[in-house]
Amino acid sequence: FDFDFDPATTDQRKLLLELWDHDTLSDDDQIGWVEIPLKDYLGEKKQGQVDFIGVDKHFNENVGTLDYELGVRNKEDAEKEKTEQANLIKQKQADVINQKKQLADQKQLEQQKEKEKKQQEEQQKKDEIEKAKQAKKKQLEDMQLKQQQAAVPEVVDDIGTDVKNVYVKIIGVQNVAAMDSNGKSDPYVKVLFDGKQIGRTKKVADTLNAEYNEEFDFDVDPNATKARQVKLELWDHDSLSDDDQIGYYDLRLKDYLGKKKSEQLNFIGVGKNEGKEVGLLDYELGVRSKEEADKEKADQVNQAKQREIDAANLKKSQADQKKLEIQQEKERKEEEARLAKEKKEEEVRQAKQKEIDAANLKKQQLQQEKEKKEEEARLAKEKKEQEEQQKKDEIEKAKQAKKRNQDKKKENVNFWNKKKKNQDKKKEECVYQKPKKEELQKKSSNVKEKEKEQELKKKENFKGKFRSKKINYKETGFWKNYKSKNQLKSNLD
Repeated sequence: FDFDFDPATTDQRKLLLELWDHDTLSDDDQIGWVEIPLKDYLGEKKQGQVDFIGVDKHFNENVGTLDYELGVRNKEDAEKEKTEQANLIKQKQADVINQKKQLADQKQLEQQKEKEKKQQEEQQKKDEIEKAKQAKKKQLEDMQLKQQQAAVPEVVDDIGTDVKNVYVKIIGVQNVAAMDSNGKSDPYVKVLFDGKQIGRTKKVADTLNAEYNEEFDFDVDPNATKARQVKLELWDHDSLSDDDQIGYYDLRLKDYLGKKKSEQLNFIGVGKNEGKEVGLLDYELGVRSKEEADKEKADQVNQAKQREIDAANLKKSQADQKKLEIQQEKERKEEEARLAKEKKEEEVRQAKQKEIDAANLKKQQLQQEKEKKEEEARLAKEKKEQEEQQKKDEIEKAKQAKKRNQDKKKENVNFWNKKKKNQDKKKEECVYQKPKKEELQKKSSNVKEKEKEQELKKKENFKGKFRSKKINYKETGFWKNYKSKNQLKSNLD
């Protein structure tokens, strides 16, 4: 690729190369990209390698290595180089055209020489064939002359005066004398009467045993000809020269009058095979009146027509049967298609029903889940409300207990103040008795010891009793102290 760019009209100084993946069924996918600075290639052409940087799922990975060649030059130099390359290409094309022309002229000359040589060879072959034909013709003329000289005059057999029909069937020939260089022959049989050819069989190539199964028939007017024999000749087919006669045999019509016979005969050789048996022929021959032949032909024609009619009827019945089978097959396919359609519709209906059932079940499940969540939320709310109510009750109880303690404390202070006043009053009013005082002191000391023991027990159980938020104020030291003081008061009283 080459292109022009003007540095005055763009700030771009890097060449961007992108690697893509082609997709037939969707948009192409970009694999990676790379940028090459143009200044590294200014004034020269270099080859190098660079790694593509991946994008998307291969982001920032090495996704391929590029071998490239890059060069940056002035536009004038590029145009000059292009002109030189174009001239060089034109010169090369001209050299190729001249070379092709020379080769064509040389080939034409060789073809001309080959053609002349081939014409000479063909002319030589034609001359050889013509010589061979002349030699064979002379040989055949000599042979025919010899046969005519040695022939015995034909006896005119009495076959009647009415027109006869002669039927000949050439079935096949065996053990034919080899006439070709490959040890084979290309045999065929001619049927002649009164010197004229009635017909001939097909030729079978490269064989010594040929099968024909060909029929010939012709009419004979005994009043118009003295010929009373059918002549059968065995020949060998040649492609480049005249055919060669191998042998012959004469059949008397009188021997087949009014009947049809299937027999065998040995051809009598001619030419180089003269006097030899050159082939064993299977044939069938019959002689009858023309009226019988015409009648038989008419019967055969009628039979053929009848066969054709029967064949046509059979074909028609077969066609009708086939049509019926096609119709039945069509109905069967339509029935299968209908059943398949019904089955498909039933499957679709069942699938839809399944979808509906699944949707209903899902809806039910979602409803149950929703109700369950609502119930859980309700229970959680009730539990939370109970907990909050319980906390409120506890707080209220604590407040009430605190208030009761404060009231009791006030009552206790008032009680002691009152008691102190009473004691002071009694001290002033009563007469002091020392022995009574000692007893009271002793009792007071016993009470104090008990109070100390209770105080120790209270300290031991203090931690466990005050861990709970609920405080049993009746079990506190204050209450016990209050009880013991009341007991002391009663003792004093």
